[in-house]
Amino acid sequence: MQMGRGRFSILSAVALCLTVLSCSTKSNPVAGTTPDVIISIKANSSQLGSRAYWPSPDTVLVGTKVAWKNNDSMAHTSTQRTGAFTWDTGPISPGTRSVVVTMTAPGNYDYICTAMMHTMKGVLVVK
Repeated sequence: MQMGRGRFSILSAVALCLTVLSCSTKSNPVAGTTPDVIISIKANSSQLGSRAYWPSPDTVLVGTKVAWKNNDSMAHTSTQRTGAFTWDTGPISPGTRSVVVTMTAPGNYDYICTAMMHTMKGVLVVK
């Protein structure tokens, strides 16, 4: 039985996408681990844009364990979805600390809060 060109092209595209996605390094957030660095989410941060996370930019070494502390009155996230290394802390409740994310790949990472209508942005440089 012959496979049509269209079906072969679709299967090839799916295989290529799966290969590319498998090359991406995803984070392994760990609850209960002590962070080496804590990045603060400032009070009233949803209105601060690129000044919401402090320090930002921050520079850490590969292997550094990072967490985010929410000093605001609403839940936020630290989410980085593109590039060689991605993470998502999930919601960080007011007054609490996120799970720890171990930075495993060097790069400049722009991260955001994914809560609706927030324009919060941060930068983490991993060397």
